Amino acid sequence: MFETPRVRRRLSEAEEAIEKIEGQFKALELDWTNTYAKLLTIVQRISKQAQRVEQLSGVTQTEEGTPGPPSTMSRVERLQAEILARRAKVNGGS
Repeated sequence: MFETPRVRRRLSEAEEAIEKIEGQFKALELDWTNTYAKLLTIVQRISKQAQRVEQLSGVTQTEEGTPGPPSTMSRVERLQAEILARRAKVNGGS
């Protein structure tokens, strides 16, 4: 009915554009799949390393009676004290 050369050309251009976008989308999906697999591998390595560190360091009882690594608590407390000291200097010693 409306089969003019102009309409055919526009239709052809639209089809090519869609095919191009589909190809780009498939490439993006593949790239995302590869990235997700790499991230999953990294997370698994970190988890295994954390388990090994926990096993090697041994779990001790903290003052509250909850288990936790001994060096972590003292480090956290030391860092909090340093932050509070810096804040006190910035705020004029108050």
